[in-house]
Amino acid sequence: MENESSRYLIRLLGKFRKSPRRHTHILAKDLLPWLRGKPATSSSENTKKKWFPTIRSKKHPDNHNIQDNGLAPVLLQWWKALLDSLQYAIADCSVIYETLVEIVAREEFSEFDFIEEKCPPTGDLCNTGQQAIYQVLLAQTLQFAIRKVDGTATQPGTVIFCAHMLAICFFKIPGFAVWLLQALPVERRMLKRMAADLLEDSGASYISNASALEHLRNAVPAHLHLLMVYNRCNIPRIPVSRGNDRQYTFKCFNNERTVIKATKHFFSRWQTSDRALYILFYQRYHTYLQSYIAKIPKASLIPSIRQRNAILAASPAYLHLAAYMANRVSALLQKENPNADLLVSIGEPTSNNGSRTPLESYYSSVYQQQHTKPRSIDAATRRYAYCLAWCSFEVNGDLFQDMINVWIRCIARDVRWPDAKGIYCLIDFIDIFIGELQRNCKAPPNFFTHRLDLPFLLDTVQLVLHKSDSPIAHMRTLAFISNNFELLTPRPDLLDLMCNHILLQPFFFERLALHWHTGVQSYYLAILFWHIRPLWSKKPVKWLETGDGCDGRCCQEAWSRHIDDREEQGKRNRDQCALESHIKLETLFLSFQQQHQRIKSALIGLETRQQREDALRRIDHQEADSSCISIQSELRWFDPETDWSDGGSGRSSSSTIAAPAIAAEFDNCKRRRSSQSIRFSTLRRLSFVKQQQQQQEPSSPLPPSPPHSHPSTPLPEAATCEYYAAALTSRDSTRSPSLPDLHISRRSSHTLSLTSATFRSSSTTSVSSSSSDKPIPTHIRAVTEWQYAPTRQLYANKAIACLAAIGDEGKRTPKAPPLTVDWLVAWNQPRF
Repeated sequence: MENESSRYLIRLLGKFRKSPRRHTHILAKDLLPWLRGKPATSSSENTKKKWFPTIRSKKHPDNHNIQDNGLAPVLLQWWKALLDSLQYAIADCSVIYETLVEIVAREEFSEFDFIEEKCPPTGDLCNTGQQAIYQVLLAQTLQFAIRKVDGTATQPGTVIFCAHMLAICFFKIPGFAVWLLQALPVERRMLKRMAADLLEDSGASYISNASALEHLRNAVPAHLHLLMVYNRCNIPRIPVSRGNDRQYTFKCFNNERTVIKATKHFFSRWQTSDRALYILFYQRYHTYLQSYIAKIPKASLIPSIRQRNAILAASPAYLHLAAYMANRVSALLQKENPNADLLVSIGEPTSNNGSRTPLESYYSSVYQQQHTKPRSIDAATRRYAYCLAWCSFEVNGDLFQDMINVWIRCIARDVRWPDAKGIYCLIDFIDIFIGELQRNCKAPPNFFTHRLDLPFLLDTVQLVLHKSDSPIAHMRTLAFISNNFELLTPRPDLLDLMCNHILLQPFFFERLALHWHTGVQSYYLAILFWHIRPLWSKKPVKWLETGDGCDGRCCQEAWSRHIDDREEQGKRNRDQCALESHIKLETLFLSFQQQHQRIKSALIGLETRQQREDALRRIDHQEADSSCISIQSELRWFDPETDWSDGGSGRSSSSTIAAPAIAAEFDNCKRRRSSQSIRFSTLRRLSFVKQQQQQQEPSSPLPPSPPHSHPSTPLPEAATCEYYAAALTSRDSTRSPSLPDLHISRRSSHTLSLTSATFRSSSTTSVSSSSSDKPIPTHIRAVTEWQYAPTRQLYANKAIACLAAIGDEGKRTPKAPPLTVDWLVAWNQPRF
């Protein structure tokens, strides 16, 4: 079979040399299809085993004949012929470039990379000549690729060819990897952050194992071992070269020297990471790295994500390149690109003479003049998003799939929460990134449900809504929630976190529904109308005081009614969460509307502004009712350990819901990690959890971060939030790390915590007035006790107008309209 392939390639080479005008036709029609469809062959008996066992046994006496390969000499002749043709090529050389890349990347030459530089005197001279010819051609091809992009103007095909050659020679030429890395300075803190993310406890212990480390070292050439990271303490320091014009001397096998030179034009393209050269190199680097890691025995059978991440961290220079990419994306999101600062000012918004603003103005900025995002930032953001998504899914296997979560976590932790532009760019990057995963990449159907770190995204959303004071950041975050609501809440636990502990938490309801900015109000109320209101399919929440909707009885009856034990557990949990969200939203609306009418009636007849302010102060100092609506004592939160295991016949004395099976693993994962500093807050990682892991003994929770003040609304003490921790209490009174207390109203003594509380009903519609008091989730009790401050009546009036506009739009539109936030220019001095 090899002889037939060799004869075919030799005949084709003869035609190529005799017909210079038919070079492109011969390559495109004959050679390229053969190279792409023909697997690598070798005369060695171990070739069928990917020649890895041959590499491991370098001391075997037969290894001196390792290059006894029938195809390698012919491919070397083709390689030299193609390089010669490039010297005189005038037309487009893209076909020649593709053919060269296919030849250089063939596995027939991979064995040459593992041969020692000094060959014993008894070595085969013929094979030694092939090794020398291979290295000389490799150096010449690399020099040609660098010289082609080392100019002021280049063609796209040339840049792609150079990226391929840089990635290939990164692994094949000794010392060339360090030469490239010296031009890519990386902040030490980003390296440590990414190393801590990739080398967790189980992953670090796996890679420190002698057999696993030996397999990895044998899978890559020996000159790359100095760039491997085995633990967090041995991250190699690569000296940074400050010069623009540098040269690298490559020592070939026959002691000849080939000098590779590059000037400032090449390094300018190489160091500008949002340009095509580095992004294309980074993609090809993943492709060739995967081919080396595939040589590890049973590499595709590694079950743990942490172990796969540890292999990536230990791979040559992977940590450095990934940290550099994350560092550059973070710099772009903070608008450190000077080309992205070309902004112009806009004028005053026009007035509509006091008429009610149409609905379109609620779904957009109040500015009449809209400006799109600067092209330089938008193009670079999309290039980065496509590159990271491509590296995660286009490469075969699932080795790099979790790097999506690693990149997002490292980038998000570098954002300063008071920076509105940085938050806008971060949310926009995540939105574009998810869009790339959905449209252009081969993401598996269950990726967004099980592999994407959705709890971290929701925690980031909660942090933005809490820490940021900018309406632009709030609007962009709310638009991200609305446009990706189904993707962010595929599981009942995530739906519970999104609805019951973020959007419907009284603290955020008061802050967003009564926000001073009309756009934030409209976006938040639109999410409630289009996404949370229809969750419980029986009857929607009554949107306005006059209108159709739930009367407050059917939902309470459904809460108290027995759940069929034959129903699927996942659907049962989701229905329970939807019902709880329905009750909370209904209670918040009833409390808001009743208080609005009460304050509005108290202001009737007051003509002057001073009179109205005095009346509001008197109402504010009056003692408010402890609750606006009473929940019947029959309402209960089902305990799956008793209700579902007993077939639903028994009643539990406790109304707490047991944490889902994945909760304990998230708890253990969080306790193993120390809080990560983000300059102003703490983000906690909640990924890499498998339901098959056993629950560990709980430990003391991490201390909360210091409080962050706000001029008008009392804020939480911290912003971290776990979906499993909020409103979940285990049956043995062992608590997960708690959600910080959120002071809902300054006139209410109640604060939100995780302890289960007993609430005595004062309802007159109870089925049994003599029924014993039953504890209900504390976050529901917080809803029943919420009231907004009377001094915010002006914003409540705006919210009522917005409710009416959204309700009118809902009658005409069956689907939720997409929410967009344009890039506003007047960042520092907004006028609304």
